[in-house]
Amino acid sequence: VGVSELDVVELQRGDVAHITLDAFPNRALRGRIRRVFPVANPQTRLVPVEVVLDAPHPRIFGLHLSAWFSKWSERRRAREIRALLDGIRQHQEGFHVIAGDFNDWRHRATAILERRLGMTEVSVAHHGRPLPTFPSMMPLLRLDRIYVRGFRVSASTVHRGKPWSMLS
Repeated sequence: VGVSELDVVELQRGDVAHITLDAFPNRALRGRIRRVFPVANPQTRLVPVEVVLDAPHPRIFGLHLSAWFSKWSERRRAREIRALLDGIRQHQEGFHVIAGDFNDWRHRATAILERRLGMTEVSVAHHGRPLPTFPSMMPLLRLDRIYVRGFRVSASTVHRGKPWSMLS
């Protein structure tokens, strides 16, 4: 968090801080100051302040949806996604990561996760478009995905070639 040079003199380690994040614009998050850096950014004249949030820890959901290719498996994948949604609804607060092999050739999961949970697909957030991930030797299909909520995506890479090609 950046704090004005004029205000930073009143801050101490352990002080309570209330901040807002772009991910939760209508909600102030409470935390405590862990560190006040000694020097301001010369361009912005803001002093970096590290705040540890009291908010819940990030929740990470790993999954591997069914890979059979039939109407039966589409229904099964839909049930699996509903079960995932039910699990996430129990933990609405905080930051979320959903990662795994969606085996979702028709990309139905993206619409559900974006619309119902406000999640963002990482490759779209960073590259502006979904990236193919499978097979890892020469990715052509978009089956493996990462979705986030409450995080700003700063980097995203699809691993190609060895040793990754030996894993899928």
